[in-house]
Amino acid sequence: MNTDILKRLISVAAIVSFSVTGTAFAEENKISDSVLYYGQIENIISDNDGNISSLRMSSEAYGEYVMHLSDETAFIDSGKKTASDPKTLTKGEDVYVFHSAMIMESYPPQTAAYAVISNTPQDTGCAKYMKVDFAEKKDGVINITADIKIIADKDTTFSDYGSDNAVTADDIQKGSRIAVWDSENSKTAEHIMLISELKYAVTRGEFIQALYKSAGSPDFAKEAVFSDIKDG
Repeated sequence: MNTDILKRLISVAAIVSFSVTGTAFAEENKISDSVLYYGQIENIISDNDGNISSLRMSSEAYGEYVMHLSDETAFIDSGKKTASDPKTLTKGEDVYVFHSAMIMESYPPQTAAYAVISNTPQDTGCAKYMKVDFAEKKDGVINITADIKIIADKDTTFSDYGSDNAVTADDIQKGSRIAVWDSENSKTAEHIMLISELKYAVTRGEFIQALYKSAGSPDFAKEAVFSDIKDG
């Protein structure tokens, strides 16, 4: 059996003893904070239907990771300020990934990807993915509190992820997921992309299911995995 596959199967079999320490668990075991990772795509993993299910990444700064993808993962072209097609991702490509603070301490570590940012020009920073905690509009300016504080003014442009729907500052609400383009020397956003409201944060059960699926849904781990989901 391929050593890499064996390691993945072993990690799934050990899921029942999986735990997260520190501040990773929020209310009701939900994880909403995102962590930024930058690295190179070493392998693109697809499910039985041919859909991309995870990315195996490597990074000199952050080490190896497996980033699990879902229907709620946003794929963003930072240079064009548009949604991107995950099928255009290529092995060897450098991307930014905003991922869950919940991490499976397997080898390599595994986590859920919230946003994959590609095509970042060298002379600019990548788009910043964040979930809005607070938004207040006053005198034509909207103050946004998320991972960082952002100001949107009359010069800020807006777009909707994956569509041509018109977006204004009024559409930015608490709970919205957004991608922000700004300069390093200013807290004023040049552009804000409204992705969607986060339907749910990653729960422990959903994270376990993602790991199980990525390992090919092995029969020997099925009973243990779903028993753990039911109990937890």
